[in-house]
Amino acid sequence: MRRKRYQKIVSGVLATSMVLTMLLGSRAAVPVYAAEDNKAVATGTEVFSIERLTSNYSIISKGYKAKNYAGERLEFKMNEILVSDYKAHLTDENYEYANGVAAVKSGDTINVKVNVPETALYRIGFDY
Repeated sequence: MRRKRYQKIVSGVLATSMVLTMLLGSRAAVPVYAAEDNKAVATGTEVFSIERLTSNYSIISKGYKAKNYAGERLEFKMNEILVSDYKAHLTDENYEYANGVAAVKSGDTINVKVNVPETALYRIGFDY
């Protein structure tokens, strides 16, 4: 008998908690807005990085003045464009790619530097 009474009380508390969470839960959420700089924004007790929001292509591209590149397709060899500090990532496993491969694992970064023939907007592509 006592056990059923406790079960009813616990069930009632859980049900009430769930209903209140559903009704008031949306008020607990705090919106995050992009700032003008690339700093993290603290909301409540959590910190959100807004780099992705402020680095969004549509935001950045508004300031572009150059025209689209209209020349021939450019291809670069990985061993020529990989910055020297990252040459250790070059691998002999070319996976049938003609221009070389950099082997990177999750969390790794590499830097590449390319010289283009003119100031223009380029479409960049790579496989990963």
